Amino acid sequence: MPSCARVNSSKGSAGPKDFLRRSNDGKGLEYEIVRYCEYVQRYHAVKIKYGLSFNANDSATFEQCGTFIM
Repeated sequence: MPSCARVNSSKGSAGPKDFLRRSNDGKGLEYEIVRYCEYVQRYHAVKIKYGLSFNANDSATFEQCGTFIM
């Protein structure tokens, strides 16, 4: 997802749940995730396409955006 360099850097390797938490934790860089479900759906698609693990992800995060971990 397009983002400014500061937000992209703060996200690092965090999954969607941690990325959302970081945007609202009041510590340091504050930003608003405008298209959160679009981000989650793309994240999910990449994981599926490359056969990556969902072990560290919370299924509720995906379910609220209409995707499911199999």
